[in-house]
Amino acid sequence: MSITPRFFLYFGTVSLIFLKPLHAQNISNQPSTPALVTSMTVESFQQRVQALGFTTTRGNADGKQDTYFTFMAEGRKVGGLLENPAVLELFVSYKDGAMPDDMNEWNRTHFGTTAFIGQNGNAILRSNLVLEGGVTEQNVDSFITRFRDAAAAYARFIGEHKKYFDAR
Repeated sequence: MSITPRFFLYFGTVSLIFLKPLHAQNISNQPSTPALVTSMTVESFQQRVQALGFTTTRGNADGKQDTYFTFMAEGRKVGGLLENPAVLELFVSYKDGAMPDDMNEWNRTHFGTTAFIGQNGNAILRSNLVLEGGVTEQNVDSFITRFRDAAAAYARFIGEHKKYFDAR
């Protein structure tokens, strides 16, 4: 039996009938791209923090709600605010103070946060998440939980350096 052009025609037709639908099924099962967050309000930022299990507080002054909120993380009060709708900020302030060399040491050895001495002498730790261009919801959640961890580490760092400073 020799292979004729009809054989290739039949084989090609059968292949298209059975294999083309399989390819189409694979395309429709592709994972969808997650929605991107490009801006938030203080309220939506606060709700996101609450969804992660934190209890938040938002005060008011002169009958208007504050432009920031606070929550407790690892026993420390953390503040959340918006620089603008596309920039989230988390911060924590310690009255124990610190020396500029301590802040420089923290900044050299820790990524993703900035430590500095505020105008009132408090040791402040701050981190920003830029939403411009879009980030996933998982990125926003990670930003919050990573800052919680950094705030706890910063509290230990400030405490250790204060003891060293007091001992001099």
